[in-house]
Order: sequence, then C-alpha cells, then structure tokens
Amino acid sequence: MNTRFVTWTIVAMCLTGAAACESDSPSSPSAPTRSIPPSAPVPPPRSLAIDLTGNYALTFDVGVACEQVPKELKSRTYGARIEYRGSYGSSDSFLASLSEATFHNQLPLWIDVTHDASGSTVWVDLAPSDNVILEEPARGTYFMIFGADGAASVQPTELSTISARFTGYFSFCVGTQNQCSFDAMLQNTCKSENSRWTLTRR
Repeated sequence: MNTRFVTWTIVAMCLTGAAACESDSPSSPSAPTRSIPPSAPVPPPRSLAIDLTGNYALTFDVGVACEQVPKELKSRTYGARIEYRGSYGSSDSFLASLSEATFHNQLPLWIDVTHDASGSTVWVDLAPSDNVILEEPARGTYFMIFGADGAASVQPTELSTISARFTGYFSFCVGTQNQCSFDAMLQNTCKSENSRWTLTRR
C-alpha cells in the first residue's frame, strides 16, 4: 500500500480527534520532511499518454466554509515546474516544484495521472504527510493548505487548463514561529469541500 495514503489516514484521524497527536514541545512552522527524497527527474517515455512536464501556474481557491482565512488569501497562485517522476502500473507520477512565494521547507508536490478504460485523470496529492503547503505571505503571517480527493478528467489535447474541486483544509495564523508551529496550525484547520485547484500551462 502507498505510504502516502497510509500517513494521510493517520493525520485524518488526528484532525477528527480519533487519535492523540499532540506534541509536548513547540516546533517551528516547517512542512514535514519526506522520508525518501525524490531522485533526479528522468525524461518521460515517448509513449506517455498525458505529459504534464513544463511550467504552470497552480492556483488554490478556498471554499466559502473557511471564514478564518482572510479575503486576500482566498485565492493563491504559485509557479509550478512539473517534471516526470516515473510510471507504476496504470499511473504516471510527476513532481511539481513550487515558487513565487515564501515557503517553509517546501517539497515538490506529487501529481498522479491515472489511466483506465474511461480515460485519464489528474490528481494533485495534497496529503499533509508530505504534500502540505506552508507559506508566509507576510512576515509573521502563516498560511497552510492541504486536502483530499479532487481528480480532474483530462484529454491529451486539452492540457492548457486542468481544474478540479477538492476537500480543502486551511489554516491561518499570525504570531511567532512557536505560536504558529506546524503542529498548532495542523490542529486549527477549517474544512471546505468546495475548494478548487487549477493548473494553467504557461
């Protein structure tokens, strides 16, 4: 079983109070470290049905349910450099390196493209185990994004804009790094099932 999904299940239990996940010591607002760092990008095979490699704008729109998020942060757009990572069965994996914001230990986001008889879908993996986004929009202000679900059906000839709704979890904090630690922000999230991510090719 994919360890990313296992860890997401554990974190989801923490968020719903089904497991004790509190930390006894404060920590700085840094995104978690992936246990196995990604290797160098490799060229995609010529037969790749959906090739996402290239430069994109990745936009996250916060749904209406999250009142704790200020209006100016309801829509966030980052630069995303997407590179091919590998193929596993009927799935092709990519890594999106984010830019154009002040991040804290930001690792590339996993993006999976799956294929079946009905077509192809693109899924941005936003599990907080390794794909959380944590940025500092202004000094002493921290904003966290992660989520679940949100697959978009795509056609090989229609890759200029890819978008899907997802269940988003967002956290906003103003204070010191101890007051806005990663654990504290993780425990103080709002949930919005009508959030959206959009990839726009540049």
